[in-house]
Amino acid sequence: MSGFKPVNNTQKLEAGSHLISLGKKPTTKDDEGWLSSVAFSPTLGHYIGLGFIKNGSTRIGEKVLAVNLLQNKNTEVEIVSPHFIDPEGIRQRG
Repeated sequence: MSGFKPVNNTQKLEAGSHLISLGKKPTTKDDEGWLSSVAFSPTLGHYIGLGFIKNGSTRIGEKVLAVNLLQNKNTEVEIVSPHFIDPEGIRQRG
């Protein structure tokens, strides 16, 4: 599981969007994964998403395209850790 955030923080992410490397065509052959869930984070002030992408844990910081063919929307996203807030758990442990 990987985290995703829009490169342009004003853009909304769409659950079900397919993930395609930049410069590749949105075809089944070039499909590398999908966004399984998205939500607006009031703490971060923008949308975030969780999903699956080939070799996601080794691609943190890479930018890819989230493509929603049904709504004809493309959003450039960055692959990030799925721990969006406090990955070390400091807030939880006090």
